[in-house]
Amino acid sequence: MIQKAEEFVKESVKDYDESHDFSHAQRVVRNAFEIAEEEDLDSTSLEIIHLASLLHDVDDHKYGNGGAVKKFLEKEQYEHAEVVLDIISKVSYSKEIKNPGQEMSIEAKIVQDADRLDAIGAIGIARCFVFTTIRKEKIYDAITHFYEKLLKLKGMMKTKKGRELAKLRHDLMVLFLREYKEEHL
Repeated sequence: MIQKAEEFVKESVKDYDESHDFSHAQRVVRNAFEIAEEEDLDSTSLEIIHLASLLHDVDDHKYGNGGAVKKFLEKEQYEHAEVVLDIISKVSYSKEIKNPGQEMSIEAKIVQDADRLDAIGAIGIARCFVFTTIRKEKIYDAITHFYEKLLKLKGMMKTKKGRELAKLRHDLMVLFLREYKEEHL
């Protein structure tokens, strides 16, 4: 199932920019497994985390691919499709802001933290500027995004390991922004 999902994701995101491409999905998987090592999870939970991490951005509204993940999971007759879809529905920052305090399984917390880790630190800085460039926005818009969202993510982590990993990445962004401000003025 994982191999089929990888092929599906590769094909689905092939036209996405580098901020949400297959490499992003792979990093989220790696982050999720690093976080999951700290939890007592069975093989089914790990498989669900793996799939949700891979699939989480396929239907991202920014790219207009709605409903593709559900169709894929149904076609494959994946027995935990609803669990994976529920996790994916809870990953995004904007959905959490609109619906704070939503109940989440440990699997959902892990995938959400894993995705957020890829939005901060060195790779997060690069992804932010890629996305801003693709949207033909200014550097100022990228810098604003740090203050409006990225610097808040450290405090929104749901797992102990996620919080631990986020600290160093957050500190790197703060250092970057401080240096940017000094050089820019």
